[in-house]
Amino acid sequence: SALASQLAIEAPSLYADLIKAQVDAGLYEQAERTLNEAFRLDPNLPLLWLERARVQAASGNRPLAAASLQYALAIWAGADPDYRELKRALELAAEVGIES
Repeated sequence: SALASQLAIEAPSLYADLIKAQVDAGLYEQAERTLNEAFRLDPNLPLLWLERARVQAASGNRPLAAASLQYALAIWAGADPDYRELKRALELAAEVGIES
């Protein structure tokens, strides 16, 4: 049905919002489980890679966070510099030591 198709398209972005909320609340294990489910749906969504990087950075794994961010930033290479999620990614990149 059209609703199922639309949900399949939007679900990974909804997961990204949930993961962001989980990370903001310090629920890193739950965020990791949600990430695993979201990546099953769309392993190429840059928002998911950004949230994975946030979980990794919060867990003290800066090298993995940097690698995840590099993937997201590569996808967003041609994005509008005012895009809010790109700005979040660049802020985190600065925190983990990625030169822009």
